[in-house]
Amino acid sequence: KVLDTIGFDAAINRASMLLGMTSPNEIASFPRKYPLGLGVISVSPLQMARAFATFATGGQEVVPITIRYIEDRNGMIVLEPEKDIRLAQKKKGRDAQLISPQNAYLMTDLLQTTVQTGTLAYARNYVGGFGGMPMAGKTGTTQNWADAWTVGFSPYMTTALWYGFEKGGSSLGVSQTGATISGPAWARFMKAVHRDLPVREFPKPTSGISEVTVCAVSGKLPTEACTDGTIKEKFLVGTEPAEFCDIHEF
Repeated sequence: KVLDTIGFDAAINRASMLLGMTSPNEIASFPRKYPLGLGVISVSPLQMARAFATFATGGQEVVPITIRYIEDRNGMIVLEPEKDIRLAQKKKGRDAQLISPQNAYLMTDLLQTTVQTGTLAYARNYVGGFGGMPMAGKTGTTQNWADAWTVGFSPYMTTALWYGFEKGGSSLGVSQTGATISGPAWARFMKAVHRDLPVREFPKPTSGISEVTVCAVSGKLPTEACTDGTIKEKFLVGTEPAEFCDIHEF
């Protein structure tokens, strides 16, 4: 439904930009078919980490590196790839802002729900929580349980974890999903690396975000007939629901 609403061009342009797939051949690898909404192309864990990290940075571009700096035998730094990348991003200015801070914040808020009550809730409970550290993420499982994914992030770091085989056609086994195998491993790692870090919240834009109480079932403005409860949801200013719930009636 989302893909049908926004169209193939918007979906492909956004996904390719976040994944760092900018060449015409890479963009052409996205099929213009509705299964695209579920994910039907092959990407690496590094690309997935890059995409999700963009949400954690408030929409700022993330460029993965493997070497931060190189020293000679005397301890003198001879190369600083990380510094060079940061300078290049600084020169880009606004061009390094891939999505708006408001968009990134809403995506982060949505993905936090996955950890709290969604497919990563089991993993969170498995490790006994994260000590108050905010976490957001998403699991994924391909057909025939061939691949199990978990990609998640905190205000400090993003981690992508994949279980699968180099060659297609093999299965991890019945019910071996992102939630059941990669999720717990991701949670154990994230809890361990954050153990001594002070709790930090995800950055929230100072403007452009509103919070509205809506019916927990319809997502529309509640009426007195909404006995199934209400929840508070965040919206881009100007996109708040204007219609009242039409599911619950007296």
